[in-house]
Amino acid sequence: MTYKETTDKHQKEHDKFVKEAMFFAFSDKQFEEGLLKFPKDSKFYSVGAGAFILQDRFKEYKSLLARQKEELKEVRKDLNEFRKEASYQLANHEAGYTGRYNDAFPEFDELNQEQQKIILQELKKQVRSSC
Repeated sequence: MTYKETTDKHQKEHDKFVKEAMFFAFSDKQFEEGLLKFPKDSKFYSVGAGAFILQDRFKEYKSLLARQKEELKEVRKDLNEFRKEASYQLANHEAGYTGRYNDAFPEFDELNQEQQKIILQELKKQVRSSC
């Protein structure tokens, strides 16, 4: 599976889960409106960034994220796919202008040397093209 196919699949799974078990609220009014989407006796966890998740679905959500992380790790083993990901993520985070890869790849230190090298090569290309 390609990087794009994997991330598209992950986005669909995440969107479906959010629709079924989460809501976002940034005011008391939005919080009250969010609660109305669920049975009255529902209990929620706040998971940050204005997100609230049904308590009884929290473990499922953690499992979903863990599985997706492993699937992405598997796709990243294909260095051609990883190069596409690096190029996309660096551009998405405007690394060509900032000269920084950290926002696009906060897990840089956890990647293998070949993946790190690819990120630095792609960053160099993007910095050159933005000058």
